[in-house]
Amino acid sequence: MDYSLLLNILIIALQIIVIAVLVEISKQAKQMNAELDGNIAQAIQSVIQNSGVDFAEPINPIQAALAELLKNKIASASEPNPALTALRNADGKFTQQD
Repeated sequence: MDYSLLLNILIIALQIIVIAVLVEISKQAKQMNAELDGNIAQAIQSVIQNSGVDFAEPINPIQAALAELLKNKIASASEPNPALTALRNADGKFTQQD
């Protein structure tokens, strides 16, 4: 009897089993990773809610001033400006309106 053929069949069968085991391990690792991610998120959320510490950064005064300036500029831009009329004298030079 030729034992090399039997040995090759056994090796192929073992490789198929090893691949199946690795696929199953990979599935379980992905599942455990998703569960761990959810658990960590819940833990962080509970620590933030129960700590009583305000994690909000205070408003920068310069940024607040710029925001107020922009808000005023936008409000004034929405109001229609009167049309400017250019007055010229007989020489063609611009004159000021009284």
